[in-house]
Amino acid sequence: MEVFSDAHTARLYCSVASVAGAIAMVAVSSTSDESTTFTTWLAMITVGVEMMLLATQTSHKFVHVWAAAAAVLWLGKYQGTTAANPFQADAICVSRVSASHCALAWSEWLLLTARFLLLEAETFRLQFHHLAKAVMSKLRPWWNAIKEPFVQIAASVAVLLSGVLVSLGASLGLLATGLFGVIDQALGLVGLGGMREKAFRGLGLHKVVDRVEGVLSTLGLSGVTAEDNEEPETVGNTAGNTVGNTVGNTVGNTVGNTVGATVNGVGGLVTGRKLL
Repeated sequence: MEVFSDAHTARLYCSVASVAGAIAMVAVSSTSDESTTFTTWLAMITVGVEMMLLATQTSHKFVHVWAAAAAVLWLGKYQGTTAANPFQADAICVSRVSASHCALAWSEWLLLTARFLLLEAETFRLQFHHLAKAVMSKLRPWWNAIKEPFVQIAASVAVLLSGVLVSLGASLGLLATGLFGVIDQALGLVGLGGMREKAFRGLGLHKVVDRVEGVLSTLGLSGVTAEDNEEPETVGNTAGNTVGNTVGNTVGNTVGNTVGATVNGVGGLVTGRKLL
């Protein structure tokens, strides 16, 4: 698994650059007789690590061919020169090291460092991915254990809020009904009975009243509006009792069932048996 889609290609290009650098070093000649021990050891370490990466980290089918080519180009040609130093490689490790050799050696070292960083980034990403999966697998049972009580509490709050809204709407409807009754009584005392009904129909407000009555009927509160022969006080008492009983029973049952289920759920988690 690769972090970058072209990581394999990038590693292959680094290998090609290594071989190309080795070919250039073989071709470079110098008249200087001075040697650079640090550059020699740097090149040797570079070759060893590069061949190891080619043979183990790259999945290309020609990895062993690349490793063998690098070994031949870097270390394959030796010649004896003096008794004190009979073996000297004619690649970067030649005794006649020039500025060109040093530049190529450092370029190869930088390429190898970049390749190391690429491989470490891939390794770190894979390790982090596996660690995240392990942590999530450990936390999932705890989340499943506490998820249901949270859902129950949220549902209970939603039911309570809906009950409050329903009771508020019913109260406003009853208040409007009572006000209409008082207005009718006042108009009847001055000999203007039926004026409210005419005014409502003229303004189209009777449709609103019909919709309110439809909503109340849906909530089981049909019959709370005033009949022709009923007093406003009677209507108010009847409507108040009906709304109070309906809302009280609904909210009471909901709260009781929710509290019981929550206590049983928490008790089951702690003791392994129901408390209620």
